[in-house]
Amino acid sequence: MAMRCIQCLCLVLGLSVAGSAAAATRTWPGNAPCAGTLQACIDASAAGDEVLIATATEIDENITLNKSFALRAAPNQVARFAPGRSVTGQVTSNVTSWDIEGLHLRDGRIELVHSAPSSLSARVVNNRLDFTEGPTFGSRVELSVVKTNANGTATVEVQNNRVDNGMSNQPAISLSLNARATGRVAFNRIDRRWPQGSSGSGLLLRLSPGDPHVVNVYGNRVEGGFRDGALRLDVGVTPVFGSGGSSTPVMRAFSNVLICQKFGATFYPVGLYAASFAAGGQTELRLFNNTAVGCDTPIWIDLRINGPSLSGSIFNNLIAYNTESLVVSENVVSGFVIERNLSFGNSFNTMPASATLTVTGDPRLRSLRFPRLGAGSAAINAGNAVSAQLLYGAASAPQVDVDGRRRTIGTGTTAIDIGAYESGDSVSLVRNGASAANLLALGVPSETVNVQLGKSFNPLPGVTGVSNARPVGVFHALQWFGQAIGANLPAGANLHAFAPGPQGSFGASYRHETASGNTAFESTSLSNTYLNGKGREDAIVLATPVWLGGAQNPQNIAVGFSCPSGSTGANCWFIGNQMLGASMPTGFGFHVYAQDPSPNAFVHRVTTAGRFSPMPYHPLLGDDPNRCARALATPRVVPGLTNNTTYDLEWRQIDGRGVWGIQGDASMPVGAEFFVFVDAASFEDCAFAELFKDGFED
Repeated sequence: MAMRCIQCLCLVLGLSVAGSAAAATRTWPGNAPCAGTLQACIDASAAGDEVLIATATEIDENITLNKSFALRAAPNQVARFAPGRSVTGQVTSNVTSWDIEGLHLRDGRIELVHSAPSSLSARVVNNRLDFTEGPTFGSRVELSVVKTNANGTATVEVQNNRVDNGMSNQPAISLSLNARATGRVAFNRIDRRWPQGSSGSGLLLRLSPGDPHVVNVYGNRVEGGFRDGALRLDVGVTPVFGSGGSSTPVMRAFSNVLICQKFGATFYPVGLYAASFAAGGQTELRLFNNTAVGCDTPIWIDLRINGPSLSGSIFNNLIAYNTESLVVSENVVSGFVIERNLSFGNSFNTMPASATLTVTGDPRLRSLRFPRLGAGSAAINAGNAVSAQLLYGAASAPQVDVDGRRRTIGTGTTAIDIGAYESGDSVSLVRNGASAANLLALGVPSETVNVQLGKSFNPLPGVTGVSNARPVGVFHALQWFGQAIGANLPAGANLHAFAPGPQGSFGASYRHETASGNTAFESTSLSNTYLNGKGREDAIVLATPVWLGGAQNPQNIAVGFSCPSGSTGANCWFIGNQMLGASMPTGFGFHVYAQDPSPNAFVHRVTTAGRFSPMPYHPLLGDDPNRCARALATPRVVPGLTNNTTYDLEWRQIDGRGVWGIQGDASMPVGAEFFVFVDAASFEDCAFAELFKDGFED
């Protein structure tokens, strides 16, 4: 399909349609009524308005939200509050929507309490709450969402928050919902590093009995000592009584990592604790692909009183180096299907008698603090892939692991790893030598590995950055090589090389070859089982040029989507040259990698015109003092925009933090977009290099 035709279609699809007046968006500090305090700006705004915080100065005031409101950091900003300051929401009437994003609190809380007989919608994402260490400890640190009235509904999204819970006996993140709830609690990171006051839980989901809840808890990492459960799921605890209905609450917990710390012989930390305290009724639990290590009781399904019933499934969980193994109350164990869990290295490896297909081999964990699977792990491709994929679908969750990478690598009924991490991909930094060269060995011999390549300007502290003004690609001759298309790679040039594992059912990693049937004018259309079922916002796609021995394509490329919004199908996705009139050659190749969006696979948007566009929110890319992030990026076609420039990843010091961004060879327009993928495993290898200098934790 011609690129010029695609761009015309994109322009049509990108036209805005006049509609009703939207809520006001204000920037603070700014013009009146936002020239004074932040609270005054909020008070002067109407219900449903939005305030964007655009200052690097610490905000030395407590904030109260007594109406529907959105409070966010402005694009490319982090809203920092002075120590001890908190953000609270208190509403006793009216339907309420709260949206909190991009705030950084120290020794403070985000606490949202809704007691109205109406519905609540709460979105709390990308926030960071820290605890002060030292001789004098700071205030309690927590993030909580509470709905006390049984009328109405609760819709929640608590995602990608970082909470250092310090010494608090309170949960780091808690949701207590007394009305029919739907939503997700996903990709949060919780740390509690102090032995004192280690009762309580890390992440708490508390639901009312008898209500048709459906809440999914996935991709969270909780580390510390939690006597009541690093992850706790319960129903019917006072004061959460519910509406008195007879429906079945559904709670799914999957791809969570629970890392317990034991502080002395009399402290007994719990990994995942689930129980019903209701007087009757049914609760459905689906617990799969979690990892629990270092606990006294890693997974505990409890029944505290006679009457209620718990049932569901427990499978693909990795339970290693704990005291107990899986513990399920004898009153409810018959209601669970228990299969394909791995139990190894526990003081007592006894599983429930009804458990089947238990794996007892060594998971070869890299570390108890970073319990990834090592080579030869008994957990690799040993899970129930079919059941996991069905429940991922039922949860409307991205098919990714706790790192946000593809959940299945390879094919077959067991092509999923046991535990929260999926193995099989690798990302590395490759550096050219002291002289310019036309190729650089990437250390990947197999031609079946569809290597992705990205440029990095200055990934090494103390080493001067090196620019490379040409697009890069790969070719194979006994092994994979990287090259600058149409020029030599400069001396000292740095490349990020991503070697994906085999293609699975819920992701793509393959070679696309241009031919007369799929290529015309500036673009080549893609047809792949995974991509054919994904709309424009449903996949993150990387593309790397592959020289096949014939024509080259010395152009800046982008990945786009040409079909109408909401539709999918073959040939909707395409790769195009950014320069109009630059024909795409046939007999050329591209490595294509695609996966579901996640916090580590996302779209980055340029918000200020210029050559550098930072990514300050991201926990790896926005706070990386050691320059350890190994990211890759591919431009995305945006309706009506041209962004024909080469680019690389560049590290800069911004507001005292190490921040990665996209650096263009020329100015990039506002609204330009990039698909970005960053690998947490390679980040840990770099950031904790001394710890892992011999391949394992010292």
